[in-house]
Amino acid sequence: MSKAGRFIGLVCLLALIALWEMMARWGFFTPQQLPAPSAIAVGGWREILSGDLPEQALLTARHLFVGFGLAAVIGIPVGFMLGRSRLFYAALQPMIEFLRPMPVIAILPIAVLILGLGDKMIYSVIAFGSGWIILLHAMDGARGIDPVLIETGRTFRVPRFRQFVTIILPAAAPQTFTGLKVGLGIAVIVTAVVELVSGFAGGLGDYISQLEGAMRAPEAYAGIVIIALLGYGLGQMLLGIEYKLMAWHRGFTGR
Repeated sequence: MSKAGRFIGLVCLLALIALWEMMARWGFFTPQQLPAPSAIAVGGWREILSGDLPEQALLTARHLFVGFGLAAVIGIPVGFMLGRSRLFYAALQPMIEFLRPMPVIAILPIAVLILGLGDKMIYSVIAFGSGWIILLHAMDGARGIDPVLIETGRTFRVPRFRQFVTIILPAAAPQTFTGLKVGLGIAVIVTAVVELVSGFAGGLGDYISQLEGAMRAPEAYAGIVIIALLGYGLGQMLLGIEYKLMAWHRGFTGR
């Protein structure tokens, strides 16, 4: 995005926050419904000074990072195999179509029964919730490769591993990165939901639930803002990685 575009986006965000502040002060919302941004900032600062908010934010970051990492480590290779092997796709396609539509809330009790109450369960549910979109994008990227590229590699007797590194992986990378970006957004949502619903996981989701029960709306909204900032920060890191690794793709599409 250009500097002008970023500036316009920042101005629009600040204008929205200013409008929110004015509407809250004019009584359009009660403090428990939607506190003013200034009240959220004050409440969040108190929680930061107490150490509670940073502690829970780090716990959520760990849940998100490990769960999303598992989704990527499993989803990308399996997606590539599904995209390149008809036999592998035929074997796993019924199971994928059966499991993929299941909501995370339905999986959570099963995960608790199988894995118990602990980090393993949390990581698994996050990976399950966000891994499908990564797997499907990797599969489509590997399946949509121009057959001429593959035949050219075979004609020149390029070894299979080298074909994967020099042909399949670069050709499937744009679609795969799209899946990673979408999957990261889903992982943020799933992390918050698991922490919120489970009641034992800790993290910002559990923290927000406790604050809501104590009628501390500004502090609860501060936790929501931290979750959003965490997702935004990880998303920018992923975009930076994509920008460096996919420079060739931007030049190719530009031409």
